[in-house]
Amino acid sequence: CKNERRPVERQKMIGKIVRWLARITAALMIAFFLLFFIGEGGFCVLKLTVREVFLMLSMLTIIYGLAEGWNNEKNGGLLTIVGLIAFYVFNKIFSGCWPVGPWFAFMAFPAVLSLISWRLNK
Repeated sequence: CKNERRPVERQKMIGKIVRWLARITAALMIAFFLLFFIGEGGFCVLKLTVREVFLMLSMLTIIYGLAEGWNNEKNGGLLTIVGLIAFYVFNKIFSGCWPVGPWFAFMAFPAVLSLISWRLNK
């Protein structure tokens, strides 16, 4: 009987590790966004172009999803991925090309970890 519980205990331990890895990476991403916004010196919402409004809304969706992942891993992970997809689509629509480099896609890492954690701890 003791051997039967080991896989379940191991899955719970892995689930906890993945959960905290998702939380730590999400907190680092949120801190990065905050430093970026603070470093820019703020902005006037009324002076944003239509393109900037859509990109800002998608970024805020990503940030909200990362924060929501602390309380609800499934919803936070999905919301972050939806925000990231929206960012890519809006960038393609307004500039005619996809974002270059892995940096924006890296924002999905905490979201994927949150979804894995949700599944493991389900």
